[in-house]
Amino acid sequence: MNLIDVTIILLICAIPALYLFSLLIDKRDSLIIFGINIKNFLNLSEQKNELQKQQGELLMAKEIKKVKSTTLLSLKKQFEQERTFENEKYNKAIKIFITTILLVLGILITLLLIFGSVYTIQAGHRGVVLTFGKPSPVATSEGFHFKIPIAQKVVKMDVRTQKYEATLTAASADLQDVSTIVAINYHLSPASAVSIYQNIGIDYADKYIYPLEHESNKASTAQFTAIELVTKREDVREMMKRQLTERLLTKGIIVEEVSIIDFKFSPSFSQAIEAKVTAEQLALQAKNKLEQTKYEAEQRIAQAKGEADAIKIQAQAINAQGGKDYVALQAISKWNGVLPQYSMGGVVPFIDITAK
Repeated sequence: MNLIDVTIILLICAIPALYLFSLLIDKRDSLIIFGINIKNFLNLSEQKNELQKQQGELLMAKEIKKVKSTTLLSLKKQFEQERTFENEKYNKAIKIFITTILLVLGILITLLLIFGSVYTIQAGHRGVVLTFGKPSPVATSEGFHFKIPIAQKVVKMDVRTQKYEATLTAASADLQDVSTIVAINYHLSPASAVSIYQNIGIDYADKYIYPLEHESNKASTAQFTAIELVTKREDVREMMKRQLTERLLTKGIIVEEVSIIDFKFSPSFSQAIEAKVTAEQLALQAKNKLEQTKYEAEQRIAQAKGEADAIKIQAQAINAQGGKDYVALQAISKWNGVLPQYSMGGVVPFIDITAK
């Protein structure tokens, strides 16, 4: 194909193109509007598609939300059921615990009421029943008794023999300081148990007995000298006992016995007393020895006199029996038949030295 042929072909093709180009130029505004419409159409299509897509996504989201909501509701319902079950289980446990506590408390209260309504008084005691603090007029005796729980209380008073011992100081009649240990055996009058508790209290020994004991000791000690306290100990004890018995009996306390356990003086006075007692003991010992010597001498004199009288009586008896012949007869009767030996080996014959 040569250049002419190519040119012809291009012209043939260009004529319609030019015609169309001219038409397009004439219809330019129309085409622009058409293009714009097409573009708008295409945009609307895209918007529609986008809207449909969004609607689809929205529907899908709604479905998902619906599914999620259903799942959440199911889960929530299940959780609420489990929580309800746990709450019921917890409430049941709490109910059982509270019931158990109430039951135990009820049993304890019942036992307290039962045991709190009875009491026993041991032998040698009396019970003072207090109703809201007010003592009963009469004390309860030994044995088993009832009382009102909470409202009444029982105070037990010992009415057996008791001992109260105290160290007391006082001055003697000669102004010597004396420390005395005094013990009192006493017991409470059973009929006065309520009165003692109401007027003095359970510490009656310290409140009432001790002051009276101290006063009685001072009054009694002042009546005697320091030496007389030792030598007349029994008189001092009796005076103290008499005073304490009279004073304590007015309160329902019965004194059984008062004992002076010990007297203690100042060291110098104790040494003086010891020296005096030692001197008196030595003098008494010497006196006793002198009396013993006199007695032994009198005894020896009496013995010698008795021996002399015996010899005299024996001589009188011998003379009465024949004198020498009687003595020879007594010697023969007591001889064993053996002659006495002398230094040369021979025997000593009987020789009558009275022979003429």
